[in-house]
Amino acid sequence: MDSLAKGGRVVIGMVGLPARGKSYIARKIARYLNWQQIKCEVFNLGQYRRDLCGTKECTADFFDPNNLEGVKAREQCAQLCLEDMIEFLTTGGGKVAVYDGTNTTVERRRMVRDAIKKSIPKCTVIWVESICTDDKIIENNIKSAKLSNPDYKGVDPDQAIKDFLERIEQYKKKYEELSEETDGEDCSFVKLYNVGKRVVVNNINGYLASKVVSYLMNLHVNPHPIYLVKAGETQFLLENRLGGDAPLTENGKKYAKALNEFFKKEKSEGKITEGTKIFTSTLQRTTQTAQAIDIGCKIHKMRILDELNYGVCEGFSLKELEEKYPTELSERKADKLRYRFLRGESYLDLIHRIEPVIFEIEKSKEPVIVVADTSVLRCFYAYFSKHEIQDVPFLPVPLNTVVKLIPEAYFCYENLYEINIESGEVKEQQNPKSLETKRVPRTISHIFYRGKE
Repeated sequence: MDSLAKGGRVVIGMVGLPARGKSYIARKIARYLNWQQIKCEVFNLGQYRRDLCGTKECTADFFDPNNLEGVKAREQCAQLCLEDMIEFLTTGGGKVAVYDGTNTTVERRRMVRDAIKKSIPKCTVIWVESICTDDKIIENNIKSAKLSNPDYKGVDPDQAIKDFLERIEQYKKKYEELSEETDGEDCSFVKLYNVGKRVVVNNINGYLASKVVSYLMNLHVNPHPIYLVKAGETQFLLENRLGGDAPLTENGKKYAKALNEFFKKEKSEGKITEGTKIFTSTLQRTTQTAQAIDIGCKIHKMRILDELNYGVCEGFSLKELEEKYPTELSERKADKLRYRFLRGESYLDLIHRIEPVIFEIEKSKEPVIVVADTSVLRCFYAYFSKHEIQDVPFLPVPLNTVVKLIPEAYFCYENLYEINIESGEVKEQQNPKSLETKRVPRTISHIFYRGKE
């Protein structure tokens, strides 16, 4: 039986050297579990260190295992982070917590397990270790960390890379990989080699743990663009009707033509590759829009990407809905996320329906283009840009606009491209959004680093 079913909790502890994608993986796990309505939060040791010790003082020497002052400060940060995590699981309503740090020694992992076992006897601890031997992956991760890691904000890029490489060497001095011999035969862990090329699983039991492992096997840390494209204009859209399978209007066809020019330009600039996939639904408006994108990419038609099923209300305008099913309309307004149309679906149903496509996008190392309707795109946009699940039914999906997302460890870079269907002119708007939830430590009264109490 799963730990959650028994009233227990789950802690997922990250393990690995810097620049191995741990924070990216940690945030992805939390995003996925919250998407599955399992309350999960990431507790990032690096954020605690930055809050309590600053960043300018934490150069590579700070992480030297022979730097006793630095070791003491980092241990205190780890303890504070652990205490806050336990509080979240015991009194904060949390179901799963991700302890995001290097945790590179058996001693540190044992300390974490013992503290959790003492406070939450029914809690299951699962370690996720990211091991990289591929120099190209490490190089890409270092560049990503250098650009987006808060430790190096405002630091010269070359100096940042130099310091980061030195930090890695400091951690290597005492790094101990996970194993049954050192961490115990009963230790539950997943080892990811070169971000999913090889996966080793040990002592993993239960529904939730299995879902996490399945998710991890479809994950990698190479950032790639995800283009969200709303189908062009239809008569149903002009009449504000629900669902249907209407073809594109003349304006819709103009947009599809302009969209093709947009993606041709993206390809000429190297942003679209030969391996790019186009996912679309089986409806006329989306397939017509997708088929107009003539850039040599394979189109995958998928019924699970069809618009929200409106059941008996299919084809109704909102005015007709109010006249024929006034009670249904009021119930929908009261809880748009959970409201299920008679013989149809709710947004929650839709979220679960598109999960296989989310897995496909996560495991893709090439750009992905999703051409779909408003309801479907709301789900994808919320997932990748870290909106709360209750916001899904209300997210704006503008017509004749391409949304480009590039999720990374600490940020999701978001660009909007508004396309003029008459002139083909593209108006770009950049809107980077932080993916990191900053948690303020409960107290810093016993931090002695830099001689301060």
